[in-house]
Amino acid sequence: MQKKPYKRVQSLIKALLQEAAVDRAHAAMEILKIGSDAKEAVPALIEVLKDEDLGVRRCAAEALGQIGSEAQEPIPALIEVLKDKNLCVRLFAAHAGVQIGSEVKAAVPALQEISEDSDLMVYWAAQEALDAILAS
Repeated sequence: MQKKPYKRVQSLIKALLQEAAVDRAHAAMEILKIGSDAKEAVPALIEVLKDEDLGVRRCAAEALGQIGSEAQEPIPALIEVLKDKNLCVRLFAAHAGVQIGSEVKAAVPALQEISEDSDLMVYWAAQEALDAILAS
């Protein structure tokens, strides 16, 4: 018998495909709450990182970070999101890098680039991610 989170995660993966951005963002935030038990949602969250809605992209990055080290697949996609036009999306992508852990060494060049961001919050998030990665 499957664990209870599995069925919930499957329905949330389907919700990530909804037409309304608010529904997609809500699904990503619910996946965030489940955390590492939602690792089967990683491929869908990677796709959502490309969403046209910045709130949806931000929520997907945050959810991937909460899944943590179970979320190794999204590292290339997170590197791209570090270049997002929206500072909030960049900020959450950098935080996701911290939460995923030392396995995101491939993100170091992109994090170094955004550590020069004019927004102080993005700068500090990038620095925190770099410190976590390089300390391991």
